[in-house]
Amino acid sequence: MFIAACAGPRLMKPLASPPSLAAPADKALVVFIRPGSWASGERVVIVNEFVTFIGQPAGEEHFAVTVTPGAHTFVAWGANADGMRVSVLAGKTYFVEVRMKMGPGFVPAVHLLALKPTSEGWGKREAWLRETKPMTQDGGRGQAYIGRERLEVDAKVRQAMRVFAQYNPGEVDARTLVPIDGIP
Repeated sequence: MFIAACAGPRLMKPLASPPSLAAPADKALVVFIRPGSWASGERVVIVNEFVTFIGQPAGEEHFAVTVTPGAHTFVAWGANADGMRVSVLAGKTYFVEVRMKMGPGFVPAVHLLALKPTSEGWGKREAWLRETKPMTQDGGRGQAYIGRERLEVDAKVRQAMRVFAQYNPGEVDARTLVPIDGIP
């Protein structure tokens, strides 16, 4: 499972040049892209199922992480809690759009959406990668932040899983990546 949260200290740093988006032979690569500048101050913190810090994209940023092949769940929260499921293969690269939309009470709401050949954002993927700034983790600061927020992390994961269970089939599809959605 992967978790995401808004706000908090800045836990990423820019890369001098875009990294390779080719997955290693024994791992899958997942690229998180946050196109657009709306609500750019709302940072989404992402951790893996072991509650290990993965990344924190602000508006107009992207970053990539390697994950083990198999099934994972990603969870995002801010004013809302949202989730998605992925099943990835070694040697393939997968893409997730981190989308900010107006939520209830006119506050930014985060959504993690599958970027795949059938999704509306697939054709924009290459442009988004060119137009967003490549980022990487800023050392162990991310894990320290997650440790301080552990109770909130656990509560938001439970909330997101309840929300995911109530999605209709179209909403589930928009939040699901399967092995064939990756590119070599």
